[in-house]
Amino acid sequence: LPEQVTGEWYITPWSDTYDIVLEDTFDLNINPDDPNELDNNNYKAYPLKILLTSPPDLVVTNVTPTAQGQGGEPFQVTWTVQNQGNREIVNQSWVDTIYLSDRPSLDDPNAKKWLLGKVKQISRLGAGQSETFTLDTILSPAAAGQYIIVETNSEPPTLWEGPYTYNNEGLATTNVTRMPADLIVSSIIAPASSFSGEPIDLSWTVTNVGASMWSGTKYWYDEVWVSPDPTLIQERATKVGSFIYSPQQPLATGDNYTQTSQITLPRGIEGNYYIYVRTNFQGNLAATAGDNQKSREDFIERGFEDPANNISRTILPVVYHEPDLQVGNLVVPVTAPLSGQNIPVSWTVTNTGTRATRENRWSDRIYLSRDSSLDMSDLLLGEFERQGVLGLDEFYEGHLNVILPQGISGNFSLLVFSDANLVDVNDSRVDKWSIPAGAKIYFETISKTLARVPEFFDEGNNVTAAFLPIILREPPDLRVTSLLVPERATIGQSFNLTYTVSNSGTGDTPVSQSNWTDLIYLSRDQFFDPLSDIYLDSINHSNGLIKDNSYTITKTLSIPTYLKGPFYAFVVTDYGQLSGGKVFEGSLENNNATSSTQPIIFEFAPPSDLQVDGILAPVTAHSGDTVAIQWTVTNRGENAASGQWSDAVYLSLDTVWDINDPLVGRLSFNGILEGEQSYTQILETFLPPALPGQYRLIVRPDIYNQIEEATNEANNFTTSANPLNVMVEELPLGVPLPTHLNAGQSRLYQVKLNAEQTFKVSLDSEGSETKNELFLRYNNLPTGTAYDATNTEELGPDPSMVISATDTGVYYILVQNVFGSSPATIKAELLSFGITDVMTDRGGDSRYVTTNIKGAQFQPGALVKLVRPGIAEYLPVRYQVINSTKITAIFDLTEAPHGLYDVKVINPNGNEAIVPYRYLVERTIEPDVTLGLGGSRVLAPGETGTYGIAVKSLTNIDTPYVHFQFGIPSLGDNNFLLSKFDEAVKQMVGISELPYVQLTSNLRGQPPQGAIDLPWASLISDLNTDGEILAPGYIFDLPTAEAIGRTFNVLTYPQLQELLKLQPDALNDLLPGEESKIA
Repeated sequence: LPEQVTGEWYITPWSDTYDIVLEDTFDLNINPDDPNELDNNNYKAYPLKILLTSPPDLVVTNVTPTAQGQGGEPFQVTWTVQNQGNREIVNQSWVDTIYLSDRPSLDDPNAKKWLLGKVKQISRLGAGQSETFTLDTILSPAAAGQYIIVETNSEPPTLWEGPYTYNNEGLATTNVTRMPADLIVSSIIAPASSFSGEPIDLSWTVTNVGASMWSGTKYWYDEVWVSPDPTLIQERATKVGSFIYSPQQPLATGDNYTQTSQITLPRGIEGNYYIYVRTNFQGNLAATAGDNQKSREDFIERGFEDPANNISRTILPVVYHEPDLQVGNLVVPVTAPLSGQNIPVSWTVTNTGTRATRENRWSDRIYLSRDSSLDMSDLLLGEFERQGVLGLDEFYEGHLNVILPQGISGNFSLLVFSDANLVDVNDSRVDKWSIPAGAKIYFETISKTLARVPEFFDEGNNVTAAFLPIILREPPDLRVTSLLVPERATIGQSFNLTYTVSNSGTGDTPVSQSNWTDLIYLSRDQFFDPLSDIYLDSINHSNGLIKDNSYTITKTLSIPTYLKGPFYAFVVTDYGQLSGGKVFEGSLENNNATSSTQPIIFEFAPPSDLQVDGILAPVTAHSGDTVAIQWTVTNRGENAASGQWSDAVYLSLDTVWDINDPLVGRLSFNGILEGEQSYTQILETFLPPALPGQYRLIVRPDIYNQIEEATNEANNFTTSANPLNVMVEELPLGVPLPTHLNAGQSRLYQVKLNAEQTFKVSLDSEGSETKNELFLRYNNLPTGTAYDATNTEELGPDPSMVISATDTGVYYILVQNVFGSSPATIKAELLSFGITDVMTDRGGDSRYVTTNIKGAQFQPGALVKLVRPGIAEYLPVRYQVINSTKITAIFDLTEAPHGLYDVKVINPNGNEAIVPYRYLVERTIEPDVTLGLGGSRVLAPGETGTYGIAVKSLTNIDTPYVHFQFGIPSLGDNNFLLSKFDEAVKQMVGISELPYVQLTSNLRGQPPQGAIDLPWASLISDLNTDGEILAPGYIFDLPTAEAIGRTFNVLTYPQLQELLKLQPDALNDLLPGEESKIA
């Protein structure tokens, strides 16, 4: 029976508990205790009176602590627990908790308690028996108190003691005091004068005027601030450095140390400033209670001392020393240009400040304005990138050709802005958060006041204007004035289309708009609709078109085999879907599409019957060899086969073609083949990769069904009468085999291996620009998608791959050329037991360091060591033999002697592999990581971009955890774009809002012992709390110098594509200037 149960209870047996069996309950078998319930006779209760079992009673009968103690020193507590109950404790556990307190009771709300430890007890205590336990610990330097309290059976699940829970505490007196150090900054030495933004040499001395610093403190930080105020106000000051100090021995009373460093002053400052030095800025005396272990670990990296007097200052005169960029000599055309014209602009930029620029790259931008001042309604025309530092009083000349907007006229100003930070509102660099309505330009996501070259007091003189009157250009008018097509065309063949484009406008096409594209469509009617009409081809035009001139194009077009019947041909010159094409035509944009006057009738030719009469091929060939295959095709039909078609050759294991048969090659035929006439083709090509065996060649004439054969299509393949014996070249072990790889060529090799061998294949190409790949598969043909191993390095001329443990059998190796052509040698070899690489090969002398050892023939149970003969030897605290070529090991190098160590691997059979002087133990570098991010810079509406984020360790120890977050700004909803769709369409798609962007990521996680019924994998990791959609996470135990990555997707305008499928003309009525609202 369960423990802790007493009183009246019932035992109920219940048959068919889950009601699986369909039953009828007869009235003779009714359960009188529950007569109204279905199937009530499946259970019956029986009353039972349970008497309470006498519980055990744990009592702390004696506590003996160290009588006198000091914070930071070892401390011992011994206590005795007695079972004063009448019941023996067997196979049960409980927890004893030990506290240091300044009050004798744990329940005192004013008590300052230190948790010294929790001890889990697993002991057999009979009634009246007792047992004594001991806790040895090191006190935190902040610990203090006069009482030791031991509470037994203190944590759930507690041992059941019935009513005896009031007597679980034991008490003893002690006297633990704490003796803090007291660091002061006793002197600061700074130069007599300095320049803004420049480095200075600074030294300071720190003296301990208190007790000795706790010996467990390994280091602390000194901070240096620069402030305009005689009292440090951090919101107004600038932190210029944080400097670690690690004492060789504890800093005793009266001891001091001096640090000297070079710091860089803030830019743009001037006058008397103050240098503040604050030592041990994280130190504190505030902790008077808490977890002893956590507090002790906390003071490893900060000193236990009084921080109230840790700061000192000295005055520092600063001379203003900054650049000043000024624009001058702005030259624009003297004669008023035409709208849309490409005009030259030149200017000079001079540094009139007090020093050279610190930056070596910035942008000068040219804007067009209705007045001489720059505002957000002006238009960006061009950008000039300056590279290189600009010295004091030096200047550079800027030259840029810019294109004036089309369709404008009147008086304007051309503005040149040096070190500009205003870009087009549609630029990916723009700060999208606060763009004002109607703005054409806005700030980049850099400083809105200082841009890239901080000039501070002199930022207001970076813009110069020049008057520029503009004359309206007479627009061109591109029209398709002639379109000639045949009346009839044969399906599967081609036809000629001739069209003429004329400039019927009053002006020439501008030089800047001399290139455009003509599109050819087929339509069932004479109304052009690019969404439903059938696109055929495009023709690029260059060199522009002057007024009253034209050009004529004749194009041969293939007829899709799925078309039949009458279709009109359309030619659209300079096509633009929303706002015209590349050539500005003003109000004449809507006449660029012309249809043929009569439709083309697409019809089938009278059926012929193409058959293959004979196939000649070699009897044997190696995979990848050049082979010659000959076949004859005869027209067995009554009607001629006319036009162009293609014959294809396939390699098959049987006599029937299927989709899995690899293609050997294709040849085309063009002409007329009358009934009973024949032609012969010879194909010379590389035999595709294939396993050894007998194959048949299958020739399929007219593979694309370009010739109408009606009911005769079924006989369009013929199998070779004789088999082709395909062989695969044997790759000898340890002997380089010469070969030659042409562009796109593949070669197949085979090698026979025994079990449990480490096998390596490498390719050495003579061409440094070629790119090759290796694929390997056991007892089967490898391909680019189906393989057991492939090269893992970057695509290049000399790939290699390793199989850690082989099986007995044949391995096939596919060598595939991706780019280039070059002689090469391929080598297969068995690797003997040994170490080939150690990554990483350096670690810090503080706690855990992960390293990967690569080699061959590592056996399960192999042992790895770091050995410095005669000095030290380290075994890993945890390691794993991943496979016979890789071991991952974690070493604890706490206080390990610095220097080079041998790396040794010992197999269970006693064989040793050693690499001398291969691993360096050095001083620990503080935890540091770098972050990488990559992905598409521009996404079109409705497009999904994939982005990668990586966190890489820069230190030489394992990092316990790294908190990170990635994401995108929340741009809100585009209500303007959503309003262009009908309500019925929005309801069908099921949306009421259209966000600019949507983020999804593969960031997931689960605690080691999470709730079983919680769907961790389906939890969404991203959240939006302050205008940014961020996915936060933690990386635990980041190995030394390794990187961990995740990806996330950004979808622009989710479900926009679904909306456009239902309402494709939703955006056809956009007004001029509204295109930017949908971007």
